[in-house]
Amino acid sequence: MRYLFIFVTAFLLTACSIQGMVEKAVPENVRADHAAHIDSVLAKDTSRLETAFDLDTSDPEVQKNLQGLLENVSDGKEIRRDYVGMNTASSMSVGEGKTREINLVTEIQTEGGYMTVTGFYELDSNGDCCALTNFNVEKFDSSPVRAMWETTAKIGKIVGVIFLLLVGGLVFFLVRRKRKKKIT
Repeated sequence: MRYLFIFVTAFLLTACSIQGMVEKAVPENVRADHAAHIDSVLAKDTSRLETAFDLDTSDPEVQKNLQGLLENVSDGKEIRRDYVGMNTASSMSVGEGKTREINLVTEIQTEGGYMTVTGFYELDSNGDCCALTNFNVEKFDSSPVRAMWETTAKIGKIVGVIFLLLVGGLVFFLVRRKRKKKIT
């Protein structure tokens, strides 16, 4: 019985969204920067990334890497954009000073498929939050994250209905048993 409270609390917390967590834990400037990088990559424009990483575009290796990134961008108009992952870490130490790391993962559905965009942010050289330190794009034919969520949601609904039926049956059984004891 004492674990019932923990189980119910955990079940209710599953309703929390990653979108809400990102809005609370990630500064607005980082979210706006991440969205702007995604918009530019969807437009097949790497100039924003070139500026963020101070890339020498005359270098053939840099051009090859940028072309590889653009090959992972799904074709077509954007249909949906969702945050699907987030990780943040902050620390303060005597030797290293203040650190802050933010990792944002966004899933984008386009007419041509799906892609995940991962951006890593850290404090910049002035100690201000936060500068882009790594950017990755992966292309998929089907949603790598949403399919799992939809399956989990379906299973959660079934488990929820069964749980409610069990609780209702238990209440019915206990009330009936208590009434029988009062009669006899």
